[in-house]
Amino acid sequence: MNIPKPSQIKHQILKHLEQASGPMKLAVLVENMRSRFGVTEEEREEGTPSGVKRFANRVNSVAGDLKSADLLKSPCHGFLEITRDGRNKQSENSKADIECHPRKQH
Repeated sequence: MNIPKPSQIKHQILKHLEQASGPMKLAVLVENMRSRFGVTEEEREEGTPSGVKRFANRVNSVAGDLKSADLLKSPCHGFLEITRDGRNKQSENSKADIECHPRKQH
């Protein structure tokens, strides 16, 4: 299995956090995504040229995109929670690709 593309991860993060009972620790989310996508231990440990774990970095990056689009929020450091907009987007796009466009600051 190859490490999933960001577009594949977006939907799964929203789906997973929608089913969660509250905020989830980012490290737990990364591990749950690893399990959900069947990422092997070897793939999990695969690093980028700078030494960062590729899969964890990809999940973190996608989560950051979802936060920028106000589909996720971070109620405290290291935790993520789906927003109302995220729940709406998840139900609207359960099969379609989820577009992440950062909200404009006022």
